[in-house]
Amino acid sequence: MTDDPDTTVERATEDLALDGIKIHLPQGINANDYREDPDTRGLAGLRVLYERCEQAGIPIMIHTGTSIIPDARSRCADPMPIDDIAVDFPNLPIVMAHGGRPMYTDEAWFLLYRHENVFLDISSFPPQNLFEYFPEINRVADRVLFGSDWLGQMVPDIGTNIEAIQNLELPQHTIDAILRGNADRLYDL
Repeated sequence: MTDDPDTTVERATEDLALDGIKIHLPQGINANDYREDPDTRGLAGLRVLYERCEQAGIPIMIHTGTSIIPDARSRCADPMPIDDIAVDFPNLPIVMAHGGRPMYTDEAWFLLYRHENVFLDISSFPPQNLFEYFPEINRVADRVLFGSDWLGQMVPDIGTNIEAIQNLELPQHTIDAILRGNADRLYDL
């Protein structure tokens, strides 16, 4: 966190012209902690970040799911606090990194189905097992983004993951959207 969230967020959203910002929650905060902090500093800086990113159309990626990083707090990666953000900032594009894998996928599915401004990043999912976690993924395929988590542990090279996605029993236009089209649209690439 920062003592001056306005300046920090202004720098990130305007000076650096970022296409997106990722928040890694297992560091010990919840995505909706801004609701508990009445001050304009500290965790309320999240509110400033969300407001500015919503105004600028900059997607926020929020880590969901467990983490093996030392000192990580996986309880903070439960995606349900994203529900507050999606309600409070309905025009903010929110990407759930890792889709809550492995223990929060039901929560991730609920949020994806409930909120039009919520997207699912499938990094860290073995692509060939995607239907095991999200059997109805085709219903929300316009908000699913390919991610590989490569160079992560137990992650094959990107080409192997892409090939596995191309071999899924999905229409070709859906596969194309997941691999590139949705990201192009979301990040205005």
